[in-house]
Amino acid sequence: MSEFLKQAQQLIDGASQYKDDMNEAQKGGGGRLLPEGYALGRLCEYVEFGVQPQEYDGKAKPAAPEFRLGFALVGEGYENEDGTPYVVRTFNIAESRNDKAKAFKLFKKLNWDGTKKNFAQLLGAHFLVKITHVENKQTKKKSSRIDLDGFLPPMDQLSKKPYPAPEVPEELWKLFLWDKPTVAGWNSLHIEGTNDEGKSKNYLQETILSAENFEGSPLQQMLLGANIALPEVAEKPVPEQEAAAAPAAPVTPATAGAISMPAMPSV
Repeated sequence: MSEFLKQAQQLIDGASQYKDDMNEAQKGGGGRLLPEGYALGRLCEYVEFGVQPQEYDGKAKPAAPEFRLGFALVGEGYENEDGTPYVVRTFNIAESRNDKAKAFKLFKKLNWDGTKKNFAQLLGAHFLVKITHVENKQTKKKSSRIDLDGFLPPMDQLSKKPYPAPEVPEELWKLFLWDKPTVAGWNSLHIEGTNDEGKSKNYLQETILSAENFEGSPLQQMLLGANIALPEVAEKPVPEQEAAAAPAAPVTPATAGAISMPAMPSV
């Protein structure tokens, strides 16, 4: 186990007492175009954003805590030019144990062996990650997305033997817990520079600072205690879709089509 995962596990264990068990349902209410198909991926990022506004079909819903997952992918067409894993991320997801909620269904997929109680505890686990293409109706430009319903256990379909967990460079690991923030975790989220429109790329930290429960939070206390200057949040930051953590090599996407069974990843 890497040194990062050892330290992360200690941090997660300390924060787990504040977490609901995601196995228990509550009733009621930009980047590179990857080949479509399955890749072997390891959960290398878990970032919590605090309580954020929610809406559905243009109508406001009660605010909820949000989080994001990032997976380091390996396999032909899913790696960078230098052979390092390519990181693909989900959009921000509202945390909920509603039995119909996206987060609850996703956790059931990822916690396939039933040994974990929350997303943070899944850090370091590996899966077969299904990549699909979506097309922008206006620009007709295609982009890669994680199929949140397509996760599979990291097992060979025929032999039923597990694939080896892919190695992840230390610099690709990210962990930020709202209730247990660390200076190192906070600094790892910083993105320097501006985009073509002159807007800050530092949307991760800015989104977190815009949380409705930031005032008086453990994060605010940590930042004040460490005398860390806060970046200005001029407006609600918009995350870059499927942002890559490292420069990516161009890749020719595979032919789109129905996928009945994942091909064996080349690891």
